[in-house]
Amino acid sequence: MLPADSPLEDYRISHTHYDHSEADRDINCVFPIMRMQELLEQCLIGSLAPDNIGFMGFILKSNLENLKANARTVALHLLEQKVDAVLLTPG
Repeated sequence: MLPADSPLEDYRISHTHYDHSEADRDINCVFPIMRMQELLEQCLIGSLAPDNIGFMGFILKSNLENLKANARTVALHLLEQKVDAVLLTPG
């Protein structure tokens, strides 16, 4: 979880199962934080949630129960923040 006002340098990919060199150059191709900030500045959206949340995509079957628990925790966190919509992106 990263606060929405975190500097761009704080966003990084640690995934080792795919080539993320393009995303290393521009995180917005997998996590469009700057595009969302532009929509906010243009008054096309009302606000951004205080926190940004990401999941790593490679999940072993042995970790599925952990993923389910984490998903519930994230969903409750988003509800507490009164989030109206969620943007899901691959990567």
